[in-house]
Amino acid sequence: MRAVLVLVMTAVLQLVTTVPAPAAAPAGEMLPTDPALVTGRLANGLSYIIRQNKNPEGRVGIWLHVSSGSLNETEAQRGLAHYLEHMAFNGSANFPPGSIIPFFESLGMSFGRDQNAFTGFDQTTYILMLPAGSREMVDKGMLFMSDVALRMSLDQPEIDSERQIILEEKRARSGARIRSTSGSLRNRRWAAGCPSASSRRSSR
Repeated sequence: MRAVLVLVMTAVLQLVTTVPAPAAAPAGEMLPTDPALVTGRLANGLSYIIRQNKNPEGRVGIWLHVSSGSLNETEAQRGLAHYLEHMAFNGSANFPPGSIIPFFESLGMSFGRDQNAFTGFDQTTYILMLPAGSREMVDKGMLFMSDVALRMSLDQPEIDSERQIILEEKRARSGARIRSTSGSLRNRRWAAGCPSASSRRSSR
């Protein structure tokens, strides 16, 4: 797996103009990058990207991007990437089970808004939006991300406890899909059985 740490993320604006698209770059030529990006790779293999952004002023965003998601699972491992994402918030070397959310709330952060994660087909990403950019604040955020990358506890009681939350999420998503599909089918059946406006007029 390849992990990328992104500090101070910025919005990317896609500008659409009437200027014809430039000719395709020759094969093997590197695509241009934002000159404001500071990039590198640590001795342990971790790649990093840093970009300064003054909006919002004084805040630091830390994203830990792991280039592995559900597509890397075998059939027997189905759902493991998402499960592991949840376990990142359930204990690590420096954050015992139950301490992570209160710790960041004590710094003025809100779980779900400033501290979150998501799993996709080809990635698992952990997000922290720190309320300040002081050295102490950044050190605390980096310590958590370091634990996520290298030192999750994965204690059996926490794994068993989190299983119920994972299953509830699955039921909720499945229920939403079923409701959406059922509603669509009902609408189609109603439309198929309902006479058109022209036929109603002609029957009078």
